Amino acid sequence: MKKFLHVNLGKIDLDLLFIPTVIFAVCMGYFEMFAISFLSILIHECSHIAAARFMGVGISKLEIHPFGVSAMLKDGYINNSEKEFFIAFAGPFTSIFIAVTALIFPIYEADYVFMINICICTINLLPALPLDGGRMVKSMLTSQMGIIRAYAISQKSGKILLSLFIPFSVFVLAVTRFNFTYVLISAFLLGNIYSEQRSITMVTVREIMGSSKKVGAMKKTRIFTASRGESARKILRFISYDYYIVVNIFENGKIIASLSETEILDGLLALGISATYGDVLQRT
Repeated sequence: MKKFLHVNLGKIDLDLLFIPTVIFAVCMGYFEMFAISFLSILIHECSHIAAARFMGVGISKLEIHPFGVSAMLKDGYINNSEKEFFIAFAGPFTSIFIAVTALIFPIYEADYVFMINICICTINLLPALPLDGGRMVKSMLTSQMGIIRAYAISQKSGKILLSLFIPFSVFVLAVTRFNFTYVLISAFLLGNIYSEQRSITMVTVREIMGSSKKVGAMKKTRIFTASRGESARKILRFISYDYYIVVNIFENGKIIASLSETEILDGLLALGISATYGDVLQRT
């Protein structure tokens, strides 16, 4: 979908609403706080980019929004849970490092630098996608139970967190009469959680279609046993980019055949989602 309020500046995608936000901050006398906040967020995001490049993960562009900055992955997802955890962790680590530095050294507006970076770190560590904490939790779950189930659990935890955070933000707004910070955070979480939900289907398809590429690399293998009549789609819950799957077909007390992950997925794509392991076996 085309972004009508965005300007493409090569590797930077600028939301034009950023400009009136800056003007508003200047007119209201908040430009210094806005500049420190934006710079802190930018450094936080740049640490993700540095970590991604270190881990060999491509970044396509940097998006600048009125209230934040985000780096966009070249492939849309990270196909290694350890890399994903390290890249996500780099942001909060950098923010806490800046906060500690502000305590030790006499830098400009040290108190505000400390406060804003602690806030950035705390918010990003919340276990809700697409925040860093949510990505760290998802990466840990992926290595244990597969990408699809990890996404589903991460989405549920994000919804629970959001359901608690929205009433809290409204309460803070009512008490302070002017603090819209938590309302903005809630709106950000709501929009991005919805976006992440829509992306689950795309991630799933990419994982399925790209599974054959995993064969060329050294991967751990998980072995399952199933009968001929069992639905082959059940294996989709366990698909992960951290290991390769082999299913042994069991009949009359013996293993009569083995199906690789690629054979099963190709069979499901060709025969339909209701195909059994027997159907896939006949096709191979």
